[in-house]
Amino acid sequence: MFAEAETPLTINRVGSMMTPFFNPGPINSWETVAKSDREGFARFFHNMLDEGVYLLPSPFEGLFVSLVHTKADIERTIEAVRNSLK
Repeated sequence: MFAEAETPLTINRVGSMMTPFFNPGPINSWETVAKSDREGFARFFHNMLDEGVYLLPSPFEGLFVSLVHTKADIERTIEAVRNSLK
């Protein structure tokens, strides 16, 4: 999705915790994190809010998937991401 939208993205994750960085990566230090597109993240964040998906407002925060999330929740989030990148 992000490649089709020509939006560079790197996701660092451990288990079900992940952080998306609007940066082609790799992300392995504060110096590489600091080069992330913060304005791009802000647009994405607000678009996701408009889609009804609430993310943490900082581009440096983690996201979590848990057993509480249903398949429908995940599918809805994927659709919101698709719509947010248009």
